[in-house]
Amino acid sequence: DVRRVCRGEAGERVVGGLPGGRHGAAARHPPLSLSLGGGGRFGHRVLWTGVQGDRDGLRRLASSASAAARRARLPVEDRPYRPHLTVARATGESDLRPLVQRLAAWQGPPWVATELNLVRSRLGAGPDGSALHELVAGWPLSAIAPQAQRKRP
Repeated sequence: DVRRVCRGEAGERVVGGLPGGRHGAAARHPPLSLSLGGGGRFGHRVLWTGVQGDRDGLRRLASSASAAARRARLPVEDRPYRPHLTVARATGESDLRPLVQRLAAWQGPPWVATELNLVRSRLGAGPDGSALHELVAGWPLSAIAPQAQRKRP
């Protein structure tokens, strides 16, 4: 969840305003080996599963993307980055503890993240008032991983 990078209404200037375009933050980071697993809650309304794998690399990527957004004078959330995927949102207060317990042992399959995507989220614009997420732009993660650099002859 990298929504912290550009929160609020930034409008169409977002893509053009990011310094370096596709050669910016994404180009300085290698693809990331990730998976989903475990879970938790934010208050009594949000159920999430955690992002596992190369979390340090993901935090570095999020930090670079935040820095690029700040340089472009875009709004950036000022709170700790907690990589997760929101699984459900309750309309009122709910006891999510049983669901958190069921997620505790769950482990999803691994995958490799190869792009940094800029996504526009419009709360309430999806089916039945759900959120609608639209891909605005994407940039490949193209740096060579540090381990691969050392192995080159």
